[in-house]
Amino acid sequence: MLLHQTAAKIAEAEPAPQGHPHGEVPEQTWVEPVAFDIFEPDGRYLGMVRAPEGFARYPRPYMRGDTVWAVVRGELEVPYMVRFNIQHRDDT
Repeated sequence: MLLHQTAAKIAEAEPAPQGHPHGEVPEQTWVEPVAFDIFEPDGRYLGMVRAPEGFARYPRPYMRGDTVWAVVRGELEVPYMVRFNIQHRDDT
């Protein structure tokens, strides 16, 4: 389950233009870290997992078992499809 986190304002290099042509996505002005609640198949809550920086919520990540496939943007904003494995910790 996707969780909402505290967002941070992105510093603007220059003022954003007023209005956007049809179909153009406006520049992002806020960024929210990505986090998920993780559950066992039987419904037992395992905990919250914070995704690494650059992890995109769109297209929606796909999860199955301990594996997550998601789009991550690199330092040049190039999107990559990445496979993550959830590592379980034993805190007992």
